[in-house]
Amino acid sequence: MKEAFLRANGLRIRYLDWEGAGADLLLVHPTGFVADIWTPIAERLRHRFHVLALDSRGHGDTDKPEASGIRLLIDDLGAFVSAAGLKRPVGIGHSAGATTIAGVEAAMPGRFSTAVLIEPVLDYNPSAGPRTLETDPLAAGTLKRRSVWPNRDAALKSYRSRPPFQHWDDAALRQYIEHGFADRTDGAVELKCAPESESRMYLRGPHTISAEGIIPHVGCPVLLVRGQDSMALTPATFERTSALLPDCRSMTLPGGHFTPFEHPDLAAQAALDFLGATVEGALWPQPALRETGS
Repeated sequence: MKEAFLRANGLRIRYLDWEGAGADLLLVHPTGFVADIWTPIAERLRHRFHVLALDSRGHGDTDKPEASGIRLLIDDLGAFVSAAGLKRPVGIGHSAGATTIAGVEAAMPGRFSTAVLIEPVLDYNPSAGPRTLETDPLAAGTLKRRSVWPNRDAALKSYRSRPPFQHWDDAALRQYIEHGFADRTDGAVELKCAPESESRMYLRGPHTISAEGIIPHVGCPVLLVRGQDSMALTPATFERTSALLPDCRSMTLPGGHFTPFEHPDLAAQAALDFLGATVEGALWPQPALRETGS
């Protein structure tokens, strides 16, 4: 795996390239995280695909302009695909990352060949006005998050003991601690995605646009995945989204909202089963996939 940077949509974007064989496959992380948390899944996919993952705007070692929001993330991702020379890649995203992939494909049909959308953040009845800290408890709560730790071992010990991280796969959590924190001159470590920045992202996130303006326009084949214990993607929204996607298969995996980082082996296998084999550079989803949605 190698780390590299490119410029797209006016940003210097950091990305990882596992240099696997096969068709291009792009992984997009959720709000507050970094590309590296996909490592356990990328390692399971690289024998079949050329796997990449990027740090989104405001995250990791990508540029951090004050301007943020789901619309900018959609523009960034579409520009990254072009700048990286990816040819109709598979897109696999989690949470806001999944919503961003759907937004790109809706706005720019054909940019992705296939998509695996895991726990996308969707709102079919967005509020008319902008969200505020008073109306968005997630954004308000994020501001109270501790951002500085004495060292990575202390951060890991704390994160491992509390939700949602107590259920994370050890390798995925260690990747977050290693790469999601920056070294300070005083020897401490600090979150690369500051709580203030993450809070702004929630206020300007997927809830600011109607899912009905995106989901029916995602024409590529989609595997929609829900964590069986998730409170973020409700069963009702899961079923509604499955019905609105033009070409969709759905399934439920163990765990909660962070199921791909709790069970990376199961998430990777679900993607492989769906995507099937690469035949002369074209992806052919396997028709035998069994639906297991709740």
